[in-house]
Amino acid sequence: MKSLLTWMVFSLIACGQCSRLHLIEHFLQQRSINTLLLLHCVQETVDQDVVRISKALRQSFRGSIYHIDVTKNHFHQQLGWHMYCERYKTAVIYNLECSGTEAVLDRLSEKAYFNASFQWLMFGGQNMELATSLLSQQNINYDTKMLLVFESVDPEKQREQRYEFYDVSGTVKRRGGKVIFTPLGFSTPENVLPTIVPQKPDLKGIVLWTVVSFYSTFIVGYQLISPPKTINTLEKLADSSLKMGVENLSYQHDFFARTTNPIALKLYNEKIAPNKYGFVNLTFGIQLVKGGGYAFHCDTTYGYTHVLEMLTEQQICELQEIELYPQRAIHVPMKDLCG
Repeated sequence: MKSLLTWMVFSLIACGQCSRLHLIEHFLQQRSINTLLLLHCVQETVDQDVVRISKALRQSFRGSIYHIDVTKNHFHQQLGWHMYCERYKTAVIYNLECSGTEAVLDRLSEKAYFNASFQWLMFGGQNMELATSLLSQQNINYDTKMLLVFESVDPEKQREQRYEFYDVSGTVKRRGGKVIFTPLGFSTPENVLPTIVPQKPDLKGIVLWTVVSFYSTFIVGYQLISPPKTINTLEKLADSSLKMGVENLSYQHDFFARTTNPIALKLYNEKIAPNKYGFVNLTFGIQLVKGGGYAFHCDTTYGYTHVLEMLTEQQICELQEIELYPQRAIHVPMKDLCG
């Protein structure tokens, strides 16, 4: 149970008028969000305030805001593009009262987006049974950071609205995992907004599951050895005792299926294919590296951002980067405006 594995650190934030807007503003500030993906059904009554909220957020939120209408035909295309491009300090907000929510959640689960790469804020309205039932069927990973919010009326103050908060996490559904809802308390306009800062335990010795993540380019290995670092080529990596994991993307599978590089094929056949954790998501891969004895294949353009957050300075100093894919020149056609 997550409740046995997580230390809950509560902080109190003065809330003032705890409207949905103020709640979102506090959420974005607390999580240090840079990009907001606002999934909405603005044409439906349950989500018509999204326009007002978005306009107000542009005054208080300095990051980028993107709107995706879940009721439109281009929803899947827009969602895929944004989830692919926005990977760091990104929040996704969605109202579970929108019609078609089951299909939306199924899409998010199918693509394994419920992981630590995104911060999730879900509004469940007043229907707790429906919201928890829908989320319980989803592919929600162990490291997911999701806050579920319900609206209710304070029984002691009959007309006063308050919010009820739950932390949501779980394990991969297709492997028999369960989704866990941890209550965090209530807030009212006159009271305070309780928030949680979950501290994840060390993954060593804990059985976890793998999920799909994003694009990758390089291998990063934490070797637990003193300098000089001796494993600095693919050949040495293939001959070493290190295990190897790869960020789980169709691009990666395609590379190993098509490559004729004998060293790459040796890595795949001897270290990746037989490995239970041969293809994993980014955060889990870095945790494997942190535990020692592992090399992990990921794109350093965003991989090192997570490394800085998850590893100590000493561990970062012991990393070794090895190039798997050769660098290629990129040509950009441009019109000659000088002639």
